[in-house]
Amino acid sequence: MPALGLAGVYALRMLGMFLILPVFALYAQTLQGAHNHTLIGFARVATA
Repeated sequence: MPALGLAGVYALRMLGMFLILPVFALYAQTLQGAHNHTLIGFARVATA
């Protein structure tokens, strides 16, 4: 059953990522220098 444990860890990681990314996108727009959407996108990719 190691595969079930690994699947659970992966599922929790994906859930966390999809919960935080929309919040991060909204928060990033309030930061200084947020006029550059490309840099915000790079920051989102770097945190994933």
